Amino acid sequence: MGTYYQDPNLMAYLVMALFPIIALIFDAKLPRHKAVAASLMMGFLFLPTAQIDIGGALYWNRNTAPVFVVFAGMLMRDGALLRRFRLRWFDLPVLGWCLAPFFAAVLNDLGLYEGSSLGFYQSIGWGGPYFIGRLHFRSKEQLVDLAKILFLGGLIYMPLCALEIRLSPMLHSTLYGFHQHSFAQTVRGSLFRPTVFLSHGLTVGMWMGMTTFVGWALASTKLSTKLFGLPTKFWVLCVAIVFLACQSMGATFLALAIWMLTMFSRRTQGKTLLLLFALIPVTWATTRTTGMLETNTLSEATSMIDAERGRSLAFRLNAEDRLIGYAKEKPIFGWSNRAFNVVENERGREVSVVADGLWIISFSAYGLVGLGSMILMYLTPFLIVMRHAPPKRWIKEPETMITGCFAMVIAAVGVDMVTNAQMNPMFMMILGAVSSALLAPIQKSPGGPSAGFIGPQLPAVRRYGRVFGTAPPI
Repeated sequence: MGTYYQDPNLMAYLVMALFPIIALIFDAKLPRHKAVAASLMMGFLFLPTAQIDIGGALYWNRNTAPVFVVFAGMLMRDGALLRRFRLRWFDLPVLGWCLAPFFAAVLNDLGLYEGSSLGFYQSIGWGGPYFIGRLHFRSKEQLVDLAKILFLGGLIYMPLCALEIRLSPMLHSTLYGFHQHSFAQTVRGSLFRPTVFLSHGLTVGMWMGMTTFVGWALASTKLSTKLFGLPTKFWVLCVAIVFLACQSMGATFLALAIWMLTMFSRRTQGKTLLLLFALIPVTWATTRTTGMLETNTLSEATSMIDAERGRSLAFRLNAEDRLIGYAKEKPIFGWSNRAFNVVENERGREVSVVADGLWIISFSAYGLVGLGSMILMYLTPFLIVMRHAPPKRWIKEPETMITGCFAMVIAAVGVDMVTNAQMNPMFMMILGAVSSALLAPIQKSPGGPSAGFIGPQLPAVRRYGRVFGTAPPI
């Protein structure tokens, strides 16, 4: 077991080993859909950035452990739901993203074992949270519950972030014995950018930004008016202040962008600007791979605003250019995880190129198959919301407004993947939850409410029940 910097202490081992007990407590105290969301979120927020190798067969870390634990509970508690589950057309992008490492590895002669291993962990880390959300959140009311859990997660992190902003990132090293990332990247003048227990300050910034936005949605729709005896708007303001103090420029821009777009679209009932925002990843990937958007043009424009950021952007874009050329040598399935950023320099020597954005990593590692799957993975749920929960219904239907705000979170995360490659299981859970709630909802049985069935019954569901005498697949 190890990390980039030093070995974890005993506390790190204990927290990772005892995490299943936390999940059992949630399962005993909360409704099932809330319990799985709370378990996944607490694992994401508090597990150490370390890894335990279990007999050379499984890796137990902050990405896999919560999913393994929730899956074990699903096998014991959710047999009926599992038997009814069927793949739907909107699941295909996630399925493609999970299988992309397998095909890339096999086609690059890395062997079936390597391909299966890479595909398995991609499925656990990305597909696992999606599947959990897909199975357990199947109504707009349950989406509201998920929104409340997410905002509570931002509220929990608020004092921890405030502490590290003032005193420096020290919680992870104090509790678990090591820094999870380079300390130099956390310095921001006389203050610091917090990392708390996550892998990077950028991940913290996106988490705080998106939970602030979700909290605002809950408060503005009055679906949450008081929390811990104080107005929800007060807590939203507190989280927003700490979020801005995190000094994460990209997350701040995205949070403000989706807030303004949501306000504008709710008032005008239009969705054109929302669609244009969600299509930024497609536009960027297309213009960069075809050469329509050149590095010099972008870096020079940025340098006119901030010379230092212009140089930083030029470094990133030059790396992208090298990887784009490299990826085009194997454009369909890519070079696989093991060789996606190893290119030859001018002297013919192999060097590693730093890759920041998930889009270019996807293209180089998994080719157009992986890149297309990744983009559609975020775009598909967004389009489903625009079709079945459009902005014209956001004012009069509070639950639909929350669904729309989840679509904006999805769009923001997709845009963030242009420049960053962050893995957040809660955002993947949102993808599955939104799609399932709108296209595979829980229905009401003809004879009245029954276990697991709420809400009005659709004609298609009634037909299914008459023909098959059972509940429809989800």
